[in-house]
Amino acid sequence: MTSEAIARDPLGAIIRATIAILLALALLALSYVRFGHAEYIATYFFIDQDMPALVLVIVMALLTRFLLRSATLATRLRAVMRAFEWLPVWALAAFVAAIALMGSWLVFAQYPLSMDEFWARADGRIFAHGAPMAHVPAEWLPYAKALQPIFLQLLPNAGVWSSRYLPVNALIQLAFGPFASPLLAAISVVLVAAVARRLMPGNRSAPVICALLLASSSQLVVTAMTPYAMSAHLAFNLAWLWLFLKRNPAAHVAAMAVGLLATGLHQLVFFPLFALPFVAESFISGQRRWALAHGLAIAAGVLAWSHYDSFAAAMMGITPTPGAARDPGQLVGRAVGMFLQFGWENIAVMGLNLLRFLLWQNPLALPLVLVAAWKFRDLPGPLRAALVGVLLLPAFVLFVEPFQGHGWGYRYLHGELGSVCLLATFGWCQMADREREAWRPFFASMMIAALAVLLPLRAYQAWLQASPYVAADRALDHVDADVVIIDAPYHAYTWDLARNSPWLDNRPKRMASFMLNDSQLAQLCQRYRVRFFTDDDAARFGIHGFDVEPSGRLPPRICPA
Repeated sequence: MTSEAIARDPLGAIIRATIAILLALALLALSYVRFGHAEYIATYFFIDQDMPALVLVIVMALLTRFLLRSATLATRLRAVMRAFEWLPVWALAAFVAAIALMGSWLVFAQYPLSMDEFWARADGRIFAHGAPMAHVPAEWLPYAKALQPIFLQLLPNAGVWSSRYLPVNALIQLAFGPFASPLLAAISVVLVAAVARRLMPGNRSAPVICALLLASSSQLVVTAMTPYAMSAHLAFNLAWLWLFLKRNPAAHVAAMAVGLLATGLHQLVFFPLFALPFVAESFISGQRRWALAHGLAIAAGVLAWSHYDSFAAAMMGITPTPGAARDPGQLVGRAVGMFLQFGWENIAVMGLNLLRFLLWQNPLALPLVLVAAWKFRDLPGPLRAALVGVLLLPAFVLFVEPFQGHGWGYRYLHGELGSVCLLATFGWCQMADREREAWRPFFASMMIAALAVLLPLRAYQAWLQASPYVAADRALDHVDADVVIIDAPYHAYTWDLARNSPWLDNRPKRMASFMLNDSQLAQLCQRYRVRFFTDDDAARFGIHGFDVEPSGRLPPRICPA
């Protein structure tokens, strides 16, 4: 992308660069799926969800570019763009909240698809009873790991359990129920507009452009249909940034409080990786005293939350199991161990992640960020920090844990969505009037495509993925048995169906067969009325099947078929 090409045809040059980046990332993703040890979910996302979107985005961009040769169409789209620029930010926020709330029922039927989501609600239920962990009935304690096989924090000596996650998102989900994530997404739209107004005060349209880019992100809206902590991460990050940029003592103190809560949402690393580039930029620009204060506040927050397990055990009046607490030494050791396992697949997986992230945003996000990055020297200090943050987080997880598992878009970058939209808005505002006028019809057409084509497509894809598990979960609730053993190793993520009430007051209890030995299986079949959820059952509900070595275990002969 040379200066001459940009000067000759700025819009065309940016579109070509955008398509080249998407295709390069697609080749990386394909190398992982074809030659790497690709997880099922990564292959499914790439082939079934993102490849159709990639083709659609490229075709829409090229077709729109061709159709805009019509002066009549271009004129009409400029009028549409002018209407977009006069939209009130509150209306965009209300739109996001309404769509996300409807989607939580219509797309997901209020079902927490992943175990991350399940635990956000289960931990909330535990907190509602005034304790950070739930007591496991002694009768079922030997089977605890089969009853909750994923992300379980178990203290067997005390007979209590909870998730491995930090508590703030669970408390938010408890407080606001199904409204929590839609409200957080709507708040994010309002906050990103407020930050854009602060960073680009000379441009009247900057706040609504920024809000439009965020509100039209399929990742923002579909994730807000779920209890994932990522909606909270984005809202807290933007609240912290808005306060941080006010640069007065009261706002700085409030920002530190927000940062403390943000660090404890569910995992320690996300907020510090977002905030530290802004703190560093502030220090470099001369705001050294407050930058140091924020750095110390972030370090204190990480230290405090890293001892949450010990605090929770103390609240229960019990002694934590040795090695169970997430102390800083263990966290560093785990990170170093993952770092030492770095290989070419990490790069390929990150290519898949970044492709997925870009394809779940408004198609304008990447080209406008490229415009901003091209004018890097003109970026205000906070926006340079935003760009560093957008690059820092994937660079970190590239070495530590690039594979995200479930997620709508690339959820590890969800907290950076505000930064992406701010950078894209700056790219828009930095264009010369003549250049921006040439972009307006394309901007309007891509905005319409994002809302009318890509968002419905992504919601439908999410429904296709979730609906078999919703149907299976509801059927399992009505099985006439004491225990249902989930033993369907040839079907994807069936072990996630092994989920129970924190107090095991549900019937039937669900257990994952791969967490049970033969003796335990035999004891269950002798003591209880047991049924099995098999590969045939999974196929009947439409859960995706594959040919792999089974991860489950066949029941011993004493158990009924």
